[in-house]
Amino acid sequence: MINLRLPSLHYLRTFAIALSLLTAQDLAVAQQPPAFDGDFENGLGSGLKLESCCSHSFSTVPIITRHGSYGARFELRRTDSDVATSRRVEAKTTFLSQQEMWFNLNYLFPQDYTPEESREIIAQWHDLPDKGESWQMPSLNLWVSNNKINITNRWQLKKIGDQNKFDGQLGYDLGDIKRNRWTNIVVHIRWALDNTGLIEVWRDGVKKVNQVGPNRYNDDLYPYLKFGIYKFDWKTKPQASTLNTRVLYIDDVRVGFKDSNYAKISSVGTLNIRDPFTSTIDPFEVITGGAWLRRLERYDLASPVQSNGSVATNLTLHQKTISTNFNLKVDAQVNSPSTTGDYSIVFNYKDLNNFSYINFSLVNRRGSNGIFTVKNGALTTLGVFTSPIQAGKWDHLELKQVGSTIDVWKNSQLIGQATTNVPISGRVGFSSSGSNVSFDNLLVYDLPQ
Repeated sequence: MINLRLPSLHYLRTFAIALSLLTAQDLAVAQQPPAFDGDFENGLGSGLKLESCCSHSFSTVPIITRHGSYGARFELRRTDSDVATSRRVEAKTTFLSQQEMWFNLNYLFPQDYTPEESREIIAQWHDLPDKGESWQMPSLNLWVSNNKINITNRWQLKKIGDQNKFDGQLGYDLGDIKRNRWTNIVVHIRWALDNTGLIEVWRDGVKKVNQVGPNRYNDDLYPYLKFGIYKFDWKTKPQASTLNTRVLYIDDVRVGFKDSNYAKISSVGTLNIRDPFTSTIDPFEVITGGAWLRRLERYDLASPVQSNGSVATNLTLHQKTISTNFNLKVDAQVNSPSTTGDYSIVFNYKDLNNFSYINFSLVNRRGSNGIFTVKNGALTTLGVFTSPIQAGKWDHLELKQVGSTIDVWKNSQLIGQATTNVPISGRVGFSSSGSNVSFDNLLVYDLPQ
């Protein structure tokens, strides 16, 4: 989501300073309007330059994706040779930054991502020092340690600053790492040396940081974005880490300028429904079938009515009506030991004759795993999932609908896509044809129309 825009007068006046700091390849790109491909459908894409040592450092992979068919895989090994004086594999933007910018990044920490105290930087907004200055620590960086995601800001007011001696520093805990599922980070920055400065950070649609005040170094050029894995301890303090390899997936990186906003830039959208099922207040309405209970921090179909396979046999719906463009996330499992158990996520619900749903079953048979729609009572299969679910196992499911396009993820892997004419808006909810099932951690986000 780059808006093609020529550099401002500020950059034209200071461009000569950058000549001594940027490579010839960087300069060739920086003099053009930004053209940034952050979905990795065609490899690294334009507007980025890779800092890596080896063939294993960077690749694009199918299925593990937030947008399109491919995502980016970053791998760093303790034995890798140094890149830019340290152990790193990072992609950096090669166009000139502006004073006010928006950034959207999506990370997937794999299941075997082992926590340790030794830090890794996974994104940094790195400063370009003025002539005569030394390179310094980044004024803003996103990093992980002890299973936490953090962000730190530093600022320095002197024109020629002392290396890594700051006038101020603030850090924020953005919450625990959640493995094997995508984490969305949105950062809005207005770089300044005074109280006009602003840093806002959202994680998965929830605002975590609202910092007002100075936030940059007193340099002629604004910081540029780098993202990937930078583990400096492997170079400077190797005994601090017990690990030998780090793998991280990144996708759907978007950059916007002053005229952007959260709704335009975010991959997940604006949070509309958030239900961890911890409250006794129930915003759901049971439409058909057995009783649904909020207990043990989850939502259970405790006494299902048995049927001949109809998805609407045990149906409960949230009271809110959701627009066509939305992103839904939820955890689900079949509790029954039966070999024929199933559950569904219902959306675009108008009435019992008009709705859509995705269904997951313990068996892999026709009509049991896929994307479906019911229009005027007639059922149509839109897409098929190839692998069944397992009883007693929680799966993290995600459903995204934009206009007539539907994408489905299971455990952060893209498993289904469909295109159809769907109702403009409707309700969302859960159902089963007769199994004891549970749902948890429901999130629904509004996406721009």
